[in-house]
Amino acid sequence: MFSTLTHHGAKETIEGLALGAADYVTKPTRYDSPIDALEAVRAELVPRIKAIVASARAASAALQATRSTRNGSDPPAAPVAAQTVTRGAMVEAVVVGSSTGGPNALAEVISGLPAGLRVPVLVAQHMPPVYTTYLAQRLDGLSALTVREAIDGERAHAGTVYIAPGDHHLSLLASAAGATIVLTQTPPVNHCRPAVDVLFAAATAWGKNTLAVVLTGMGRDGRDGCAALRALGAQVLVQDEATSVVWGMPGAVCEAGLADEVLPIDKIAAAIVRLTTAGSGFRRSSSFSGSGPGTGPRTGTGPGPGTGA
Repeated sequence: MFSTLTHHGAKETIEGLALGAADYVTKPTRYDSPIDALEAVRAELVPRIKAIVASARAASAALQATRSTRNGSDPPAAPVAAQTVTRGAMVEAVVVGSSTGGPNALAEVISGLPAGLRVPVLVAQHMPPVYTTYLAQRLDGLSALTVREAIDGERAHAGTVYIAPGDHHLSLLASAAGATIVLTQTPPVNHCRPAVDVLFAAATAWGKNTLAVVLTGMGRDGRDGCAALRALGAQVLVQDEATSVVWGMPGAVCEAGLADEVLPIDKIAAAIVRLTTAGSGFRRSSSFSGSGPGTGPRTGTGPGPGTGA
């Protein structure tokens, strides 16, 4: 889809993605020269088309290989096997990164999380302003949890999903009182703002008690953040290639040997629930600087449902 960067355009784009569209590009608004605007569109649109086509071809090849196996032909090379998580640390926060295909992947995952989830969920989805507002609204309507855009300076509460607002990085400030959300407009990272690597780097405050999830998307945003989290003993889940619109971000994490589990999209919510079942929300931990976060709410007792910042 090729959409205007307006409330009307954003709302229709989110609806289009929900109906199955693979991705979108926004029309340029900050160029005086039509030639410069066209070049900006080309630079953003062409790589997305190529990535989506490549992914579709890979899926078609995988389907053909499966059919050949069923017909008695030589089996295809085995895919990367999902590893079994043995790290076993108590999960206190879930951080999620996504891009191309992310809105539908997030809908699948977040709608599968129970109302009693005892940890906060923080999401960095590559999207511009306004679009993230409608994304949060849609996800809130699908989920038993409260889902909304993050607000600068608020506490991160268990039972709430916080979406990084478009054009803002989502970071965290750790203290004895808990984790406070910090929104910044520092330079883009991996050409993105919000960037997954920024969120994941901030989540190192939880150390080994973090669960990082990387969903479908172009590029490698999130790979370095996963490396930092894994070095502290955190757990990492990635979406598999077969169910990703583009296996760029999760593929980069997997190829770097940083994934504990590689799962299809319809299995990720159950894995999050499984890994957070023993969690107890915020608790005092040496993972934080100082004395660590205080004991926070164990159910969704944070701010009520909202429709974005």
